[in-house]
Amino acid sequence: MNRKHLSSLYKKEIMDVIRDKKTLLVMIVLPLILYPLLFIVILQVITMINTSETSNEYKYAYVGKDSITVDAISKLNNWIDSDDNELEYDINPSVKYIGEDEKTLIEALNKEEIDAYIKVSEKDGQVFYKINYLSSVSNSANCKSYLTEELEGLNEESAKEKISESGLDVDSVLYPVVCDSVDKASGEEAMGNVLGSVIPFLLITSVLMGCVYPAIDATSGEKERGTLETLLTCPINNLELIMSKFLSVATIAAFSVFINMISVGGIAVYLYLTMKSLSSKFDDFNFSTFIPALIIVIFCILAFALFMSAVVMCICAFAKSFKEANNYVSPIMIVVLLVGYVGFIPNVKLTTTMSLIPVVNVVLLLKNLLAFKYEIGTILLVLMSNIVYAGITVWFLSRIYDSESILFGESLGNMRIFERRINIKKNSIPSPMDALFVYIIVLIGMIYVGGVLGLKSVLMSVFIPQGLILLVPLLAVIYMKGDIKKIYLLKLPKIRHLLGSIVLFAGTWCLTSIVGAILSQFFPNAEMDATESYMAIVESLPFVGGVLVIALLPAVVEELFFRGFILSSFKNRMNPFAACVAVSFLFACIHMLPIRILPIMVLSMGLCYSAYKSESIITSSCMHFLNNFISVIALYYPKKVEFISNMKFDTPLKVIGFLLIGVLLFVIGLLIIHGRPFRVKEEKA
Repeated sequence: MNRKHLSSLYKKEIMDVIRDKKTLLVMIVLPLILYPLLFIVILQVITMINTSETSNEYKYAYVGKDSITVDAISKLNNWIDSDDNELEYDINPSVKYIGEDEKTLIEALNKEEIDAYIKVSEKDGQVFYKINYLSSVSNSANCKSYLTEELEGLNEESAKEKISESGLDVDSVLYPVVCDSVDKASGEEAMGNVLGSVIPFLLITSVLMGCVYPAIDATSGEKERGTLETLLTCPINNLELIMSKFLSVATIAAFSVFINMISVGGIAVYLYLTMKSLSSKFDDFNFSTFIPALIIVIFCILAFALFMSAVVMCICAFAKSFKEANNYVSPIMIVVLLVGYVGFIPNVKLTTTMSLIPVVNVVLLLKNLLAFKYEIGTILLVLMSNIVYAGITVWFLSRIYDSESILFGESLGNMRIFERRINIKKNSIPSPMDALFVYIIVLIGMIYVGGVLGLKSVLMSVFIPQGLILLVPLLAVIYMKGDIKKIYLLKLPKIRHLLGSIVLFAGTWCLTSIVGAILSQFFPNAEMDATESYMAIVESLPFVGGVLVIALLPAVVEELFFRGFILSSFKNRMNPFAACVAVSFLFACIHMLPIRILPIMVLSMGLCYSAYKSESIITSSCMHFLNNFISVIALYYPKKVEFISNMKFDTPLKVIGFLLIGVLLFVIGLLIIHGRPFRVKEEKA
């Protein structure tokens, strides 16, 4: 990689971003002005709401004309009007409704002419106040809370009077046990705890906002302007082009974080001054204690900026226009922001497993750092994982830029499923967006329809999802006039394809077993829950029925959908490897078992390659059936195949041995499916 080329391209990309006023607005103006403004406005709104609640006049009425009711209400009114009660609100009985019956008071309550009414009763010397109110009306709910507070005070005062009349000591009778607490947390720790819930979310938001627009401009914006072709004609290689774009986007994202940290720092100072005025704990507050945490935070955010820049660029690379790229990025933004809320959830700890989950690891690490919890192992793990994820994503981005069909081919956003059927050409192939739309419909149907009906019957929980997976894409293909035989790869495979697929499955099964066993060490309970979900089927069906329902049915239906419909849609717009990765990820997600995502993706890569090379769904269906069949045997006869159901890799030798066997079988299967790996051309005389 030529450094001069990279430097020139980097400067060009940075200048393109700086010239874009919208990006500068999002990066600089909004953080410096919007955050403090929002913070101040929110505080003012909260203050106004509290002031409004306490300054309102609340009216209440009561039911009953007997002496008990009159005496009870008189005591309550006297208590509310007394100097012993620290009243911050105006609450008075309604003169208009004195002596009215309950029916009239209910009508008045519904018309909001009164905020509550009290029904008084007496039993065995105890007086009962029943407050009737409307929880759907704010003033009524507030009035109920205030009346409850006053009645509790009246109750305590009455108890004291009776105890005093009995000649007993009030404090020893009412308060035989006195509880007190002392907060030993320093002012810095208290401030860090407050900031630890808010700052991580703001920082990941700033990274996201900082990299989105530069990433869109560097990828789809370049295509829309028509300058990408000119760049590719220059004497530069794709790696230099990609790295310059990636580094420029990451630089802008990091700069955006820097600006946001300044803005957030101003808010933190304002918050500190406010808390200092309310508590003496902050008199000896020392800002220098946050310096080590801030230094580590900077490195973590830089690593996260690298990762998010690469992810957003990968997504935007498929778009042909700025508008289309915005549509592609929106779901990612929603996911990142939702995951970022993990910082607000109490008792979520940064474990070794959490340190490997993107976005979550950064949020929880920042929360720990601001609470002065320094664990070197988790800090390094979070930093390295984000750098590794960024490297993998950049590599994937380089594969995208190596594919002319992606850069200059038909847009992924073209959806035939929304076109009028009369305008659709016969034998058309669904686009990736068509496939994703159908996938989402199937997923929603499985969650809602399958989930509800599955509660009634165990078999329904299997047949309903499988029926949706089969019928929804089939209806889409029929509507789009697709060639069913071509889309679903309905042809007989060659013998070598079938044989190679079986060998490939053996290797894939070894690899997935290793991955699954390693993950089960981190999530032992999740693995047990995944197995228990099938036990109801095992208890209700004999072995043959279990083979048909658990092994054969998914092997046919899911292969038609994923290795047929979706793979056919993706491979016409993406290179084979990217298409296989995308299909494998979707296939893993639809199983809704987070612990099994990685093992299922490994298995699916083998299934995708088999179907892609053989151009037949039969090969991948056979592999899928064999995988499910082994699971069925382990479910029905766990003791006879204990080496499968309780497979453990407790020594490095077992892991290495099984890994070598898996890789060897995997490679042999690939070679058999691919045919002769080398073809020697005859030299012409």
